[in-house]
Amino acid sequence: MEDKEKKKQTKDTTKEVYDSLYKEKVRKENIRRYSIISGIVIVSLVVILLIYFLIIGPYLDRLSKEPKSFDIVVSLVYGNVKVSNVILGSSKSVEIGYRLKEGDVIITSSDSECELKVSHFSEIKILENSVVSFSELITKTKDTIREINLQSGTVLSLFKGKKPNERLNVKTDTGFASVRGTYFYVSSDNKKSKLVVAEGKVSMSPRLKNLEEVINLSKDEDLKSKILSMQIDSGIFVEGGKKSEVTPDTSKKAQELIRKDVENIKNLLAQVKSISDDVLANLAKKVSEIKYKLNLKAYDASPEELRLFKKDSKVEIKNISITIQIGSIKDYKSFIPSSDYLLTFSRNGVVYVSKAGVIEFPLNNVFSAIAYKDDIIVLNSDKDNTLSIKFFSTSSTNLKKEINISELKGIKVIGNIVRVDDNVVVPTTKGLLIVNTVNSNMLMVNVGKINSGITLSGNSLILANEDGEFYRVKLDKIGNIYSLIPKEVIIKLADVEVKEKVSIVADKDGSIYIVNKTKVHKIRDNKEIFVSNIPETHYEPILLDKELLITSGDKVVGIDKESGKEVYNIKFDSNIVGYPYVKGDYLVVNTTKRTYIYDLKTRKELSRYDIVGSASYIEGDKVYIVSGNKIFVASIK
Repeated sequence: MEDKEKKKQTKDTTKEVYDSLYKEKVRKENIRRYSIISGIVIVSLVVILLIYFLIIGPYLDRLSKEPKSFDIVVSLVYGNVKVSNVILGSSKSVEIGYRLKEGDVIITSSDSECELKVSHFSEIKILENSVVSFSELITKTKDTIREINLQSGTVLSLFKGKKPNERLNVKTDTGFASVRGTYFYVSSDNKKSKLVVAEGKVSMSPRLKNLEEVINLSKDEDLKSKILSMQIDSGIFVEGGKKSEVTPDTSKKAQELIRKDVENIKNLLAQVKSISDDVLANLAKKVSEIKYKLNLKAYDASPEELRLFKKDSKVEIKNISITIQIGSIKDYKSFIPSSDYLLTFSRNGVVYVSKAGVIEFPLNNVFSAIAYKDDIIVLNSDKDNTLSIKFFSTSSTNLKKEINISELKGIKVIGNIVRVDDNVVVPTTKGLLIVNTVNSNMLMVNVGKINSGITLSGNSLILANEDGEFYRVKLDKIGNIYSLIPKEVIIKLADVEVKEKVSIVADKDGSIYIVNKTKVHKIRDNKEIFVSNIPETHYEPILLDKELLITSGDKVVGIDKESGKEVYNIKFDSNIVGYPYVKGDYLVVNTTKRTYIYDLKTRKELSRYDIVGSASYIEGDKVYIVSGNKIFVASIK
């Protein structure tokens, strides 16, 4: 019995030991498992924190600091115009299509101007030697107030308040102009601020900077709106044909007249106390009396002051027989040079000028357009981003045919299209896209990334790729289908940097001229005939009978086609805008100051017009000059 009891005790003891060891093993295993899990969690947390602080945090910080955009877009640029942003600390040249942001400052140099579109229906022109910044305020009552801060220079505005709650204010260091819809300009220098009105009425008052301090201190939108209205009430209304001026002394006296009342309100705001109606009414009364106490008046503007409204740019327009309204032209290079017609892209579409007259084709997002026989062919994308080639008659805006090329994914158009018999050739980042206009078949020819315009020479296309290879792509017509003879490398020029786009033109004798900034190469029979140094140019050269016409800065230069030597140099008073136009012996040149017409034989000036144009065309004894959203028609002589 005792033996059995002992055996049982031994068995129980052994079991307890085993249980204890097992539990200890399980405990250690759990500790190990928990340690691993804890380690993974800690490492994950560290990685997450690193990702946040190194990537997400800075990204969110940048987002929080990103200035808001305004509904103000640059529509035209003349000369040297910069935009600096005081929030981002950045500075760059202004380009057409740039949307202004909070903190932007526009700076125009001498002989430079910038035009802005406000909400697609108002225009602001910043003249030369000006410094201008912008702000926008949407009040509690949903009023949209746009403010121009003119630090120096001149701004000319055609402001059309589309809704009753839209207003434009122009502030200078000493003056304050406010308007809902009219045509006026404001100029500012150290001596005075001047307002000149062409049409409608504009409120002009001394700038009350101490009132602005109340607006900045207050968080009450209703109070801000009332104070802003007081600033407007302190001035007089200036009507069309009149002007008003405010000096620094006038502004100083005006602020002194309301100083005590303003200080009282600022103290109440600092103590977080409400501003009573009586306090506001008393301030409003004193502000409204400023115009009487300081004897603010409007005077007749001089003919010289009013003349600015008659200028398309910095100079007077005269001797014009007809003015044709069109959409604003996109930029100086959106113009296809031809002696037989003028084809340019406006903000409303494509403008075609010929001996038959002027016709505008309403289209969105135009990339390229050509005139071929009786057709206008346009490559554009519609509002739904459909990329297509459209065909119109030269006499009607009715669409004749459309070929959708959006099915070719990822293509990016990089140059002007070319028509070869029944085919339209489109230069893209993937190569040459050839579209048959009869059956809509498409073929892509791989020549590498194209870095030039396409020139037609017989039944061949001449172009360059980014490796400096100049190609001749031959097209053989078989019925309505083209078969491609293998592409042929004409020549590879080691010193032609084609990282930037080069220009190529083909002559009737088979010669090819390649222009790359400061050099012109002549190629014939796949050999380089000459290479000549030329003044730096970014425009395509124009082929004449004996010369190659080069545009550079403020001059046009004639380069002899046989020797490559300079044969003449015509210098103008300011930089040339866009491509010169040549028809017969006539040369038309648009500069940043005016338009000139020359006789190329004698190299003598025939006439000049005070119009800053972007493109020109001659028909009969008339010259058509495209400028902004107008085409001026004048006599050649």
